[in-house]
Amino acid sequence: MSATIQKRLPTRKSKPADSRHKDAALVNGNGHTANKQQLTKPNGNKFTPSFNEQTVKKTSVSQTPDQRRRGFRFVDFADDERESPLERIRQLLKNVSSCGDGFSARCPAHADENNSLTFKTDETGKVLIHCHAGCSVANVMNGLGLDMSALFPADNRTHNPEHDIPATTPTRSPTTVKLSTPTTGTKSTCSVGVEPKPFMALPKKFAGAEIAERLTHEADDPVVEMLAGELGVTAESLRKLQVGWNERGKSYTFPERNAKGEITGITSRLADGGAKRTFKGSKRGLTFATDWAEAEGPLLIVEGASDTAAGLTMGMAVIGRPSATGGFRHLAELLSDFPEDREILVVGEMDAKDDGSWPGRDAAKDMATSLATALGRSVKWCLPPKKAKDLRAWLAQQENQDVPADLREKFLAGVKINEAKASCEPLKLIDSRTFATAKFEQTWLIKGIMVAGQPAVVGGPKKSLKTSLLVDLAVSLGTGCKFLGEFSVERKRVGVISGESGERTLQETYLRIRNSRSKNCGDDPAKDNILWGFNLPRLGEAAGLAALDTTIRAHGLEVIILDPLYLSLLSGRPDVQASNLFQMGPLLAEAARVCLEAGATPIFVHHNVKQKNPTFQLPELEDLAFAGIQEFARQWILLGRREQYKPGSGNHSLWLTAGGSAGFSGCWALDIYEGTVNHEFSGRTWLVEVRPYAEELQLNDEKKAKDKQQAAKAQLTDDMEEIKKVLQNRPAGETKNLLEQAATLPRKRLSGAIENLLVQGVIEETQVQKLAGQSGCRSYPGYRLVSQVHAPDEDQKETEDNDTE
Repeated sequence: MSATIQKRLPTRKSKPADSRHKDAALVNGNGHTANKQQLTKPNGNKFTPSFNEQTVKKTSVSQTPDQRRRGFRFVDFADDERESPLERIRQLLKNVSSCGDGFSARCPAHADENNSLTFKTDETGKVLIHCHAGCSVANVMNGLGLDMSALFPADNRTHNPEHDIPATTPTRSPTTVKLSTPTTGTKSTCSVGVEPKPFMALPKKFAGAEIAERLTHEADDPVVEMLAGELGVTAESLRKLQVGWNERGKSYTFPERNAKGEITGITSRLADGGAKRTFKGSKRGLTFATDWAEAEGPLLIVEGASDTAAGLTMGMAVIGRPSATGGFRHLAELLSDFPEDREILVVGEMDAKDDGSWPGRDAAKDMATSLATALGRSVKWCLPPKKAKDLRAWLAQQENQDVPADLREKFLAGVKINEAKASCEPLKLIDSRTFATAKFEQTWLIKGIMVAGQPAVVGGPKKSLKTSLLVDLAVSLGTGCKFLGEFSVERKRVGVISGESGERTLQETYLRIRNSRSKNCGDDPAKDNILWGFNLPRLGEAAGLAALDTTIRAHGLEVIILDPLYLSLLSGRPDVQASNLFQMGPLLAEAARVCLEAGATPIFVHHNVKQKNPTFQLPELEDLAFAGIQEFARQWILLGRREQYKPGSGNHSLWLTAGGSAGFSGCWALDIYEGTVNHEFSGRTWLVEVRPYAEELQLNDEKKAKDKQQAAKAQLTDDMEEIKKVLQNRPAGETKNLLEQAATLPRKRLSGAIENLLVQGVIEETQVQKLAGQSGCRSYPGYRLVSQVHAPDEDQKETEDNDTE
């Protein structure tokens, strides 16, 4: 970031600028650091500058050979616009020496001892700087305490405050700003009217143009040339795309635009390879140069920024989409007024898979068809010639890349161009009479739980036996046995595709559930009408849907279970947000349509939103995660826990609710015992008990009443013991009031305990003697333990014996 900060401080009364210039000077003439907005005159007096008079500016002041601090300087002494940029930079560098037609010096952006920096001027007077150690021009200028405008002559220099402080930084009252030198990390302070945020901090609203411009300034010629060499494209093509450099992240950056040309997102690519990422706040868009339509020939629509750069290298009109299937909305808007006499050609990729799928080809075909439909014109598609993976790979195969026109002609001559047919058929409508007399048959898959021919969702919180329940469902449908041992089913051919549990776990679950039904299902699993798969299709891509359609038809599946939905729906679709109802809805509808048209009822397994404090209430559709799932589901099975699971018990107490747009609904309590795993990874079972909701409520009420009764009985026993303890220490007995105080019991509980003790014969009523002031003792009604009633003493007993004789 630039060291020159043009923000103004609050105005204070001061001498006129002319009078001050005559007697004011900064210490050593180079500047002076200042706290509390004060400077020192040569006579030692302090004064506060008035920035509105443009007499003092911020500068970078050398304190030690390795440290610079922010300070102030007078315009007369330190900002002479007549001084050439080269001379100004030369004076700030160390160990300057002649080098060819320029100079060499030690680079201020890193610990340099070998004069790694070379600099000179071009014919316009602009200073050209290059650090052979790899430091960017922006970091070099930052180390000098200058902004990028200092590279240009004064008459061509236009200062842009955005290079100093992000445009989105809020203005604040004067405060202290902490700044760091990039190489040493040393901190310094100065009083300014704003507090800068870190360079890469983004505002709440993504300011794509400002950020892209800063990143472009970071990408000096060597950086762009290096990337161009890696990609096999020209540096000019990257500059047209406004490729930048993120010094902090050590990555190249590529801006993406909407149909209006506004930068809405920035993706980054690490210099040493690795995964591509997007800046926080970015929205995916298209990659194209501002003059994309001016090139001759057809318009190529390719995939990704590197293929876009390859197209520019070939001198073609080219637009890059963010992914194979992404960017349609932006393309349709951008090309709405594109001349019809110019050809639009969607270029796919050579990425055929072993399973027969071809994502790049299918996506290009679908994109061309969608654009032809949306634009109402001809759109074509092709694959790269000579089996090159993509456009950039084809460019790398060419020996002579010096003449773009030759490359363009050679490419177009080598591709096989296919016409995409627009789908513009009118919507099919029927009259009310036809609609009223039409027969729409409805059949059960699971009686009272699920019907055939409507997409279903099975949902629940994590670790609530969703997958185990679906295996039970598959076994029941595939064998004709009752679902959960309770609900009748129609036998169907079932396909189960699971991408989460793993093959070993799924096999173990299947075998123990089947063994629990062996009496009804038979002993031979080969007779089960179930097929298993472990590679989930990408439901958000045309190729994935095509593979699903082919699979259902090839195996004659009547029910297809996909577990879980989150791993298959958005796979390969970074442009779709799970929270966006308008994006999720069409994806779900298309996936269901493909399954139903192929002849299978789709059942999608999905999870709930995370809850910190489970309530153990009846599960509802609103508990499901992602937008659009609740609206999409035509029928559903929802699971939820009735009580907390006790680890190691193997007992699961669950709720199961079911319902659908066909009008059925119900709720049941499930008690499932799975057992525990032994050291041989066996020992688990599958025992299920199902009770209707009303019966479970009755059992709960009875259990609560019984628990309440037992609790009251236990409390009464404790109260009786407390009274007995008090009376044991008071053999003569005690009054009821003092018993209440000593036992610390409420009056009602005390009365109940005394009544039970009297009935049991443990205590008896008595008269208790108590002091009553000067009148002596008085008798009061009370209670004493029967076991402590005094027996006759030995002397009295002996006298009675003698009298008897």
